[in-house]
Amino acid sequence: VPESVRLPLKYYQTNTANTLNLLETMMACGARNFIFSSTAAVYGIAETMPVNESAPMNPINPSQ
Repeated sequence: VPESVRLPLKYYQTNTANTLNLLETMMACGARNFIFSSTAAVYGIAETMPVNESAPMNPINPSQ
């Protein structure tokens, strides 16, 4: 996490631009399915488990 706070453009490239490249390549090859898996960090320290998408968002600041 500290590196992503220190070098946000590096992580933007990895997380956004490279994902776009992947999706464009998949489309060119005729791939029809894509499964996206992400972190639940946007929910912070969840009050209940498992975390549901309707849970309140309370992200923890990565620089803490």
